Amino acid sequence: MYEIVIPIIILTCLIVIFYTGFFLLYRLFKTKLYNLFGLAMFFILYGIQMTGEFFPFGVFRYILPQLCLLFLIFFVKYTFYKDSKSKIPLLVLLIFISSRILEVVYVIIYDFQLPLKNTISIELIPSFYIYITILVIEISVPMFWLGYKALITYNNLKNHDIQPWIKKRYQIIAVSAFFLGLSSYANYFLPYEGGYEAVNPIVFIFIASALLIFSFGNLFGWIMPNWLKSFFNRNYKAKEEETLSERELMDMIERKISGGNNNRNY
Repeated sequence: MYEIVIPIIILTCLIVIFYTGFFLLYRLFKTKLYNLFGLAMFFILYGIQMTGEFFPFGVFRYILPQLCLLFLIFFVKYTFYKDSKSKIPLLVLLIFISSRILEVVYVIIYDFQLPLKNTISIELIPSFYIYITILVIEISVPMFWLGYKALITYNNLKNHDIQPWIKKRYQIIAVSAFFLGLSSYANYFLPYEGGYEAVNPIVFIFIASALLIFSFGNLFGWIMPNWLKSFFNRNYKAKEEETLSERELMDMIERKISGGNNNRNY
């Protein structure tokens, strides 16, 4: 079953993730919203990282994994903390860099990867769980941070007279980010035996579902099709902002939810 299902899921997610990344690059050049660069690179590098499962990149095996999260951190910083003096972005960055360095050390020493290629000895089990904990921190902190900021933005917007699809975008992004962050904790339930066949079907289904939710959630969140916008706006009377450009729309959202303070949100 795994030989058939895994490639289908990965291929589906790859198509969605690469499409989202390159479309965001196109949107960046079109709208001059340069904060989208970090988000676009996140999706592109995330897709390249996923192909590493089938095409090992030699030394890039120590560099490429989770590098996409560094760009995600920059995106959150320059989107949700544009003029803020908050130390939270720096704290998240330090947590990510520290955990990334520790992960590389464990990969070099023990040759760990998830799922395991080969069954490990009992003596290595504590080190294996330390490695998983490092990986969970490295992935979940940036994802939960993005989800939290998207949720806060939605809460700030929900009482404003603004098109519902814009509000729903942040709900969708929050849910998809939280799902992928939670999926990292499923690594604790991976077996000590090597190969996908040893993975519990429930764990596999949860991780695969989280990846699909994240992929399609971001596709529809950042590149919302007109039919979905119309669905969310079905009970909304068209307002003046429908004629605004994307940059003007972002500026309008900033004014509505910042209230003139320094902690801007888009």
